[in-house]
Amino acid sequence: MFNKITIKGGTDKSGQPEKINDLTIHKGQIYSIVGFTGSGKSQLIADIEQMAQHDTITRRQILLDDQVPDPEIRNDPGNKIVAQLSQNMGFILDMEVRDFLML
Repeated sequence: MFNKITIKGGTDKSGQPEKINDLTIHKGQIYSIVGFTGSGKSQLIADIEQMAQHDTITRRQILLDDQVPDPEIRNDPGNKIVAQLSQNMGFILDMEVRDFLML
């Protein structure tokens, strides 16, 4: 599909330009996003998932192989490039692992 994702910097919470202009993520590599609560980790992932085009709160832009994603691909829920699990999972599962796997 594509070999790299480029994240072009936008603005921080105060509306100031981000200190990093471009960040490139390469296919096949593993990356970790770490930071304090409220530092923007989830928003970064959301911008990538939405393939942001200066239209999110951060004003970032996401490029796939240095190209703006086709709107058809960008707006199709079946083409999401990020699977995100919330850190605020509010459920309790009261069953054995084997029973869960069978379910």
